[in-house]
Amino acid sequence: MKIRKKYFPKNLSLLCFFKGPISFLSSFIFFIAFSLPLSGQNNHHGSIFDRWDKNGDNKLQPSELPPKAKPNFNKADSNSDGFISREEDHAFRKKLKNKSKPTAITQSDEVDLKQNIFYANNDNLRQTLDLLIPKKRKKEKLPMIVYIHGGAWKSGNKNQGIRHLSPFVESGHYVGATIGYRLSSESKWPSQIHDCKAAIRWLRGNAEEYGIDIEKIGAFGHSAGGHLVSMLGTSSGVKTLEGSLGQYTKESSQIHCVINFFGPSALLEM
Repeated sequence: MKIRKKYFPKNLSLLCFFKGPISFLSSFIFFIAFSLPLSGQNNHHGSIFDRWDKNGDNKLQPSELPPKAKPNFNKADSNSDGFISREEDHAFRKKLKNKSKPTAITQSDEVDLKQNIFYANNDNLRQTLDLLIPKKRKKEKLPMIVYIHGGAWKSGNKNQGIRHLSPFVESGHYVGATIGYRLSSESKWPSQIHDCKAAIRWLRGNAEEYGIDIEKIGAFGHSAGGHLVSMLGTSSGVKTLEGSLGQYTKESSQIHCVINFFGPSALLEM
């Protein structure tokens, strides 16, 4: 997908008003290569282990792994014998899977967490947001930081944003919101951006109640979330991407700051 130049506002900037430490920069390391076969391999039936085990000896040598999986060889070779057995392969993949599960929500003493607020005027839990409000705010109206979760548009949930937003909200300088949206298994594009824009309109419509400075709304996200925040930042006024969800259709969905962490942009070139 190529975004026409006119969709990029001149005043769009990165990190335009964030003060706090961006500690989450070092928090995301993905080990997906070890779980994916190379497209150039023969299309054998069976597991990935079988496809990689070219000589059929039921163990993997470093030379049998695709290049992107080789850095994980020593991690999977738990007994350091120079080979990866089926048991070691299974244990390593299970460990990676467990790492990818969402962490439990922890309640901060400095943050008032309001969960599952419906923004689309319906009862779909996917179309809800969580608000994080500082208990000791530095001033009456605060900038808003919005988080949109990743997951290839087909997985993930808004709970992922709570730990990323909490340090900023705890400082008393920001209000935070983490947005849920319909996944691709439930509804196809552009439903995802329609949901995100409806959530922004809801936040603007309730800015007075929660002390939000509507002239300072920024958003960040990872992977699919990075794509969605980029779309939020570059598509203000594009009717086909705006949608008509929720009760605040007259509010703007414009945001002022975008941070895209490894989110795709040129989808037709991927």
